[in-house]
Amino acid sequence: MSIDPDRYLVYAAIAGEGDWNLAVEALHRLGGDAGDTGMRARLAVKLMALQLGQGLDPATMLARGGAQAAQLERLLVIADQDPPRDPGWPRLRIMARLNILMAAVSGDSHLPPAQALAELEELAASAGADDPMMAKLLDVARQMLSASVSFEEGDASMPNRLVENAQAFRDFLPGNSEAALLADLIAGAAEVQRIQQSGGDPVPAIQRFQAMVAQLPPEHPIRKGLQESMAAMDPLKAMLDDARGATPQSTEANFAAAEELAARTDAEPSIRALRHATAGGLALRGWEETDVDRVGAGVEHYRMAVELSPNPTGERIAHLGGYAMALIRRNELTNSVSDLDIAHETLTEARALAGGPRHPQWSHINDMFTRIQRRLGDTAAGQGALDSLRGTAWQVLLQDGVSAAKSAASDAAEFAANAARMCLQEGKVSDAVQSLDGGRGLMLFAATEFRDVTGRLQEAGRPDLAERWSAATAEGAPELMPAGLRGEVLRALDQDARVLDPPSVAEIRYALHDLDADALVYLLQAAGSQPGWAVVVPAQGALTALSLANLQVGPNTDAERYLTSLATRDLKPEAREPEDSDSVDKLCDWAWRAAMGPIIEQFLPTLPAPENGRPHRLVLVPMGQLALVPWQAARSRDGRYALEFAAFSQAASARMLCRSADAEPVRTLPVGLVVGDPDTAGEAAPLPAARLEAFAVHQTFYRAGRYVGRRADGKPSPAGAGTAQEVRDWLAATRPGAVLHLACHGVIDSVAQEATSYLMLADNSRVTAQEIIELMGRGPDSGIGLAVLAACRTGRSIHGYDEAYSLGTAFLAGGVRSVLSTLWAVPDEETSVLMFMFHHYLRTDSPAPWEALHKAQLWMLDPGRQLPESMPGPLRKRYDAVRAAGVEAWAGFVHWGK
Repeated sequence: MSIDPDRYLVYAAIAGEGDWNLAVEALHRLGGDAGDTGMRARLAVKLMALQLGQGLDPATMLARGGAQAAQLERLLVIADQDPPRDPGWPRLRIMARLNILMAAVSGDSHLPPAQALAELEELAASAGADDPMMAKLLDVARQMLSASVSFEEGDASMPNRLVENAQAFRDFLPGNSEAALLADLIAGAAEVQRIQQSGGDPVPAIQRFQAMVAQLPPEHPIRKGLQESMAAMDPLKAMLDDARGATPQSTEANFAAAEELAARTDAEPSIRALRHATAGGLALRGWEETDVDRVGAGVEHYRMAVELSPNPTGERIAHLGGYAMALIRRNELTNSVSDLDIAHETLTEARALAGGPRHPQWSHINDMFTRIQRRLGDTAAGQGALDSLRGTAWQVLLQDGVSAAKSAASDAAEFAANAARMCLQEGKVSDAVQSLDGGRGLMLFAATEFRDVTGRLQEAGRPDLAERWSAATAEGAPELMPAGLRGEVLRALDQDARVLDPPSVAEIRYALHDLDADALVYLLQAAGSQPGWAVVVPAQGALTALSLANLQVGPNTDAERYLTSLATRDLKPEAREPEDSDSVDKLCDWAWRAAMGPIIEQFLPTLPAPENGRPHRLVLVPMGQLALVPWQAARSRDGRYALEFAAFSQAASARMLCRSADAEPVRTLPVGLVVGDPDTAGEAAPLPAARLEAFAVHQTFYRAGRYVGRRADGKPSPAGAGTAQEVRDWLAATRPGAVLHLACHGVIDSVAQEATSYLMLADNSRVTAQEIIELMGRGPDSGIGLAVLAACRTGRSIHGYDEAYSLGTAFLAGGVRSVLSTLWAVPDEETSVLMFMFHHYLRTDSPAPWEALHKAQLWMLDPGRQLPESMPGPLRKRYDAVRAAGVEAWAGFVHWGK
């Protein structure tokens, strides 16, 4: 009697003497009359157990990844037709299904990672809590799938999270060599991505990762897949070499090697597509190649990459973008209309596959799409630019850390400025406003957008999501938030995409009216042959765009030299150039010629007179380096300053302006916290004038409040030394209307691995800008009425000028209604009188902080000024010594908020 060949293959494999894959194929052929359902199901279970093993440890199982996932899925379909009653079956089934889901991590699955993660959560719910090892396994799998979902959604913090996950995996199974190996591979791959993201040189990390893969045993289940990926890394390193300015011989050798690799057909289509894309990138040489034939070769390589890419996938979208980029480059060299037409079709497909602003490549695709529209004469090009900025806003909102958000927002301001210039050339001032604001202050926007998320989710009908968010943020640590949760929350709150859009002109007008201001003014510097602009949104009346030919702060311009000198004012005298000693005065003269003169002379007369007798008030949003200019101190030819014509405030963006307007009004009260020159344990020079100023401010205006730091006589205050913890505690426990006055050192550290700005307090303790936002955003609105940061550079952005992310705006984002901050290192002695006069006007007859600052600055300009009787004697005596204080003593202070 002969046995059926297929049965033989199955039984031989189960007995440990046959090929497992051949046995799975044979079992699928057994069906119908050849065997009953129960028998096939039992055989399928035996084959699954053979592959997985009842005692298989999590590290080995995860290391095998998706290598056998497709076969396991076929076996599971058969086994589920007649499940065995064996008590070990549920656990075996979970392990099989988990193996299938984990294939989504490496892309070896028909399931997208998000769908696999959702099924994993259901699987975990059914697993029960009586199996600690399975719980660990499910948790590791959850972390890895979450990282894959984050990567697809554009989460720039994903590499850091992967490194943490790898260490957690190692900790789960101490002493397990398989776990250590897998952890090293995960961390190595994440390190390559992290360095690329931060703009560093990833080649050494690539080489280390390749060395790890080379050490894998030949029979290791994940070696083959990694080796195929490594084959694509050599040309990637070649592209990076070219980007660093490799020699022509090296460039040609790299390109030849990449073309040779692309010609091979010994890999999966996705790997071959990546090889062609790499060769295409080398051909274009970062958009700098001028040889038409070489660019044509790049076009063909990218076309092949598209042809080899399955549809729809993220890889196909990326290759479509590369193909369009190559076609655009060839059009620039040949003016071929057909290339533009093909590129337009290519990007139309890419846009359709991406689906909208939530896709991480949306902005890049739309940037090229807009460029093509303009060349083809399409009047809708401006709308395409706005679509791109929506994509950037989404990506910034998605991140859960400052460095990741900074990476996502890195090109937003430049793209927004270019889009605005495009709109202004077409006479579309309203679109220019939307474009400019679309690239402004996105990191602050993200920090404030997630305040009161729980309540907003409840209103949106998502109590389930509100509960998950509350649980994830209970400890106040963003890194504990599950990957993808922010995206899920954003999707729930962004049903009509309004979250991503800057405020409309109507909304800006409403905010201006509520804030008692006359206009919002964007200042955009010149670029190349294009002029600068003042784009004005008045509270009432027509939008205005003033062309400003002199508004240039490029290399080797007067303004650039003045700003550079101003930035180093706190250096030792021997470090300064003699001709820069009057840089502030020169900068003030330039500021009038470049922008303030035309605004005051041409725009201001068109405004109706304020009904309440106040001066005209302008809120400025200076783009780029223009944020460093003291615009209120712009000086006309006859020696008058801009603040003699109008009062000035600044805003990070129209978004933040509207948030300030929406905040519940509070009246500043004579209570609060005053910090005076705390002892920094020798880390910074003492500030005797600031100490005197702070003590005078407290004793005269806020005696009911608390004073910490050093008193006027240099002795520590009995109420506290002025430590960071004392400031934190006060911020957490304060009541509406309170005032915070900080007379201490403010520091910008751009040398550290991650740039930061902080207040230096007693015993060298510190409070950073990021900490302020997180601390104040964690609880309910404290309603602090005012924060005065009488410290150096508290208004200087630490993450790019257009991000406006500073110590001052951190307090604003945290909910403080009004903030005073500084543009430069303010002089200790001269500033003390200005600060006293500010509080004098605030507490006597100017309850609006912006108006009190305006009056104090005008007082400093008045040659006949008189000291108020309330000024204490010690401060009065010091004032006599510095009576002729220069413009730098008052011009560096800027008002933000209400």
